[in-house]
Amino acid sequence: MFDKDMQKSFENALQKLDESKHILLVSPENPDIDSISCVCAFRAFLRERLGTRVKIRAYCVDSLVSLKKNTLFSFIEGGNSVWKTLPLWRPDCIVIFDYGNIERARLPQKYDGIAIIGFDHHPRMGPAPDVEVVDENL
Repeated sequence: MFDKDMQKSFENALQKLDESKHILLVSPENPDIDSISCVCAFRAFLRERLGTRVKIRAYCVDSLVSLKKNTLFSFIEGGNSVWKTLPLWRPDCIVIFDYGNIERARLPQKYDGIAIIGFDHHPRMGPAPDVEVVDENL
């Protein structure tokens, strides 16, 4: 069960996502199974919640060659939908998962000023996202 602060943060995150038309989901550099799994699961969640009215791109700066070869991440449904390239459109909202430090997303400066939502279980080191949902007990 979420405490009241975490519940409020989660509600704030959902409100920002519901208001967005373009959402970028980000796994940080050197992705591991939990970061890629979070991106793929959240992409499925948003598709169910928001339908096709929203453009969603799953992104990781690092190559996910193992996804294409069906090795390390082969069991993750939707894993082949994680792109190494950023979309041509400008996102209204960026969601980063399993990051510890949002600088690990290695996002370009052209995304400055865009709301960032962070979901994590690591203690944060460095700048905070605009909305942060962190449970270090997971």
